[in-house]
Amino acid sequence: MANSIGQWFNPRGILRAMQVLCSKRNHVVPHVACEDIRDIDFQALHSAGAIGIVFDKDNCLTSPYQPRLHPDVEIAVQECCEIFGPGNTVIFSNSAGSSDDPSFKEAIDLERSVGIPVLRHGTKKPMGFETISAHFATGTPEQLVMVGDRIFTDVVFGNSNGMLTIKTEPLTTHGDNAAVRLVRELENIFVYVLGVAGVVAPPHILIENKTDAHKKTIMSYTKPR
Repeated sequence: MANSIGQWFNPRGILRAMQVLCSKRNHVVPHVACEDIRDIDFQALHSAGAIGIVFDKDNCLTSPYQPRLHPDVEIAVQECCEIFGPGNTVIFSNSAGSSDDPSFKEAIDLERSVGIPVLRHGTKKPMGFETISAHFATGTPEQLVMVGDRIFTDVVFGNSNGMLTIKTEPLTTHGDNAAVRLVRELENIFVYVLGVAGVVAPPHILIENKTDAHKKTIMSYTKPR
């Protein structure tokens, strides 16, 4: 219950999202949108110069608040790890490893279950980038990819720190609480309105040579199943 509450009651995250909507609206728009991580062409991202993948946990890799990979994405996670190498595929969550996990027990259990480093940050997205920066000490933010299902946390976090952002749909509604579903609907409305207004994702080095960033990136970094 505590983690399900923490997933939506994130006052600093809400404040940051409101600041972004007022000053940097394009930080709400992802560079790529897809159904789930099975649609991501990890080899294309690696070939383009990306050195690391940062995954959200809940409803991106696992069912909400569960400590194991969702069966639908197991093969895709394995493929990502094989392409990017040990330690360059990590989980950065607002549950496991966050301020909702003070002893980091959930992070430890998740690492044992999925075999991927879970970064301990003791805060909440869209804060905490220094933890990712320390982990990928030899790279730059522009070489990292943030993948998650939430706009006000995952996408704003990635865009605000110079990462390429990939927005996925939630894996399942089973176990999700009503507040999270409501906030997600509001997030999608914001992005739709911004899209109608012609707002696109921030420029990014991995897509800078493309004339239509959003459309061309989807073509380049996603693949048919």
